[in-house]
Amino acid sequence: MDVEQFSRIDKIMVDSAGLSPDQSHARRAACRLDVICGPEVLTSRTARAAALTAMLCARRCFPGGVSLSATPTIRAALLAEIGDVGVTGCSDETATPAHYAIVIGTALAPSNALRVTFDGWTARVGPDAGGRLPETERCPLAGVLAGALAVSEAFLGFADIEPTAWRRKIAVSLWAPWSDAPDVGPQLALVPSRAWLIGLGHLGQAYAWAYSWLPVPKGKSELWLVDDEVIEKVNLETGLLSTSGVRGQYKTRAVSAWLERQGVRTRILERRVDAQFKVTGKEPRLLIGGVDENRVRHHLAGAGGVLVDAGLGNRADNFETIAVRTYPNERTPEELWPTVGSKNDFAERLARENPAYQNLADDECGRLRLAERSVGVPFVGSTAACFVWAHTLRLLHGGAHVSDLKVRLSDPRSLDAFHRPFSTSDVELLDCVPITSE
Repeated sequence: MDVEQFSRIDKIMVDSAGLSPDQSHARRAACRLDVICGPEVLTSRTARAAALTAMLCARRCFPGGVSLSATPTIRAALLAEIGDVGVTGCSDETATPAHYAIVIGTALAPSNALRVTFDGWTARVGPDAGGRLPETERCPLAGVLAGALAVSEAFLGFADIEPTAWRRKIAVSLWAPWSDAPDVGPQLALVPSRAWLIGLGHLGQAYAWAYSWLPVPKGKSELWLVDDEVIEKVNLETGLLSTSGVRGQYKTRAVSAWLERQGVRTRILERRVDAQFKVTGKEPRLLIGGVDENRVRHHLAGAGGVLVDAGLGNRADNFETIAVRTYPNERTPEELWPTVGSKNDFAERLARENPAYQNLADDECGRLRLAERSVGVPFVGSTAACFVWAHTLRLLHGGAHVSDLKVRLSDPRSLDAFHRPFSTSDVELLDCVPITSE
């Protein structure tokens, strides 16, 4: 097997259950998930964000097994909005009854349904018996977060990773993520208008998707896109904006084209980030990091701007782990992102002891390369993107500065965020625009 084409989602089942990639894919394809939408998705930006995020993430986790239950008008509107990013396979009927159902808005919920709801900056998912929150419109990222969390619950239950998944209630406030009492936060008045998106894979595309839901006045936003790779087959499962239609294109150009269609202006830099990367002159000072190498994070920390970076777990036993860090920080870049490597005992043990790898490669070196391949699922990046953009939004509205945030989606109550009160220095380098601007 070509290591570059080894499915990052199927690798979870290969590593945790000893399945072959084909067995894992077949099992995922056999799982049925129904997204049930009420009329609110046509009138509520947050509800629509939840529905479309859930559909995009689910379509990649359960290929061929996602259905959309809605009126013809709602169905046509939703699929028209994202039909060019990979959800055209949805249908009103599936071969077998749905194993999972995600309900958004005023719609009849089956017994196995997970209710998606929100209130301001707070997202909540849980059994339908929990009812709905007031669903006030304050921060559309709550919808993106709720849709991602709903698919997370389905996948964690499906893959036997978390036995309580799908049967528990999860509530997270993007305004005060450290709080056990969800905070609805303020009405959005300002939004970031310019930023660098560094790395346009799993995380970078999630950043672009989440940003597109912010109510930025038309013609008032510009994202600077940095990446030097093309979209390959393996990216189609993890990148929300990666489709077969853009396979082979540079990631910068595919993401740029999509953002431009959403009314977001873009600029492109197709090169790797090194020690010479600096922000100068009138360039944006906000850097949104979507890279997976700590050395590159060090370069970004020294680039002369404000870095907000997300790191994701890359193994079957920690893929649902998210760490968001900002720089400047009380800790040094080396303390935040160590570069002293350690022997990958986990991968060596997989290659040696997991019988699935014996059939994937004929030699020990090949098996080890496959075992070292990172895993990833799109709902993790989508969740991380909400925390990253929420950091900037909080500061623009005088909220707390969160320098370090960690959470495991298998145990959301584990969320830990180091925060301090707002300071005017937190926003000095941020470009923003009022929502009411013409």
